[in-house]
Amino acid sequence: MIFTPPAKGHAYRIVAVLCILMATAAGSAALNSARGADSSSDLHFGEAVAVSADNALVGSAYGADGKSAGLAYVFERAPDGWRQIARLSAMDGKRGDKFGSAAAIAEGTALIGAWGTDGVAPVSGSAFVFERGPNGWHQVAVLTNPDARERHLLGYSVALGARTAVVGAPGVNTKLWSDRTKTVPAWSGVVYIWSKDESGWQYQGRITPDSLDSPEKPAGQSGPYHLFENFGRTVALHDDLLVVSAHNGTIAPGKVYVFRRRNDTWKQEAELQQQQESFGIAIAVSARTIAVASSGLVFLYADASGSWNLQNTVEPRVAGEPSGFQYGGPVAIDGNLMVVGAARYRKRKGAVHIFERAGSSWNQVATITGEDTRSDSGNRAGDLFGGSVSISGGTVLVGASFHDSEGPNFGAAYVFRREGSQWIQTSKLVPPTERHGATKAQ
Repeated sequence: MIFTPPAKGHAYRIVAVLCILMATAAGSAALNSARGADSSSDLHFGEAVAVSADNALVGSAYGADGKSAGLAYVFERAPDGWRQIARLSAMDGKRGDKFGSAAAIAEGTALIGAWGTDGVAPVSGSAFVFERGPNGWHQVAVLTNPDARERHLLGYSVALGARTAVVGAPGVNTKLWSDRTKTVPAWSGVVYIWSKDESGWQYQGRITPDSLDSPEKPAGQSGPYHLFENFGRTVALHDDLLVVSAHNGTIAPGKVYVFRRRNDTWKQEAELQQQQESFGIAIAVSARTIAVASSGLVFLYADASGSWNLQNTVEPRVAGEPSGFQYGGPVAIDGNLMVVGAARYRKRKGAVHIFERAGSSWNQVATITGEDTRSDSGNRAGDLFGGSVSISGGTVLVGASFHDSEGPNFGAAYVFRREGSQWIQTSKLVPPTERHGATKAQ
C-alpha cells in the first residue's frame, strides 16, 4: 500500500476537530509571546532547527524549566541581526510531550512535532501548526492520525511545504513477527499527509512502502527479538517529492523510500539501499538530489527522469583528526550546498562540514564550529554543536543543545553566512533567561 486516502468518516471527523481547534486557538496570548523568561538550565534549546529565508525556528523539547511540555522559538532577521519574535507552546501541554523535538518552517507557517503527547492514546503523538497573522504567531491546528494507538510516536519527524504537512509516526505497527516464545511488532511506521485549503488543514491519507517483507531473526539470537523498520523516523519534502527513511539502528543498514505526488496521489518512485551501517539515519532532498547519511559517509543520488542513481559518495574529513561523523549525523541541502552535522567531533564539541557541488562532484569546502563551543570535560558533556542543521540560501543554522553559556545544558543555535570563500558566524541565538530577561541574538 502506498497512499491511503481517508474514508469519509475519518475525513469528516478530522476536519471537524481541526475547525474547533482553529476557532479556540486564535488569540491565545501564550502562543504568541516573544517574552517570558526561561530557566537557565536543561532547556536543550537547539534540539531541532529550521531556517527559511529570514525566519528561523528553534525547538526545545524540554521546555522552559527543562521538565515541561516543550517550546519552540521563532526568530526573524533584522538589519541589526536576529531577534526573537515568538515563543510557541502547545495549548494544554504537559511534561513529556516532547513539543519542539522536530520542527519545520516555510512561508509564515511552522510545523512542530510532539511525539510524546497523549491526545488520542498514551504517547500516540501529534504535530502542531502555527501560522503568522497580523497579530503574531498563533496555533491553528493539531494534527493527529485517525488510526492512532499507544506509542505511535506521531510527530517524531516533520516536513513542510507551501500547503503540505508531512508527519512521521515510526511507532505504528504494520506487521507482527513471531518466534516460539512471543509475538512482537515488526516492520513498523507510517507517514501521514495533511494539506491546506480555504478552510484549514485537512487530513489527506497515509503513506507506507510498496512492500513489507518479514525480517529474519538474526542467527544465534535466542528468545524474542524486536524488529522495527521505523519507517517515518526521518522525512524530507521538496515540492512534490517526498523522501522517507526507515532507519532501524546503528548497526544494521536501513532503507530510504522516494515518493512523488501526481494529481494529489503519492506513489513510490524508488527504494534506496546500501550495505552501510546506519544508512538512512538522516536524509535531505532538493529538486533533483537526495542525500542519505550513514556511518561515516553521505550517499548522493541524482534524479534521471524518476530513476534515482547513486551519483557520488562523500566522506567528511578533517586533516589529522577524526571528523566526528563516524556514526552519521544530520544533513541539509539547498541548491548546490550541503551541510553535514558531526556532533561527535573533538569529544562532542561538534562541527559542521560544508560541501559544494561542482558538476556531478561534491567537494568539502569548509568545516565550521561555534566560537564558544566546548568538548567533554570531567562531568560536563560536550555541546553537541551540529546535532541539528538547516540551510536556506546562504544561511546555515546549527543547533548545540548541550551548550552551557546560559546554564548547564541550556543550548544555543548559531547562524553562519558565506562571505567569499569563508563561512562566518554572524549570530548566536538563545532565548531570554531569568538572569537576562531579554532575548540574546549576538
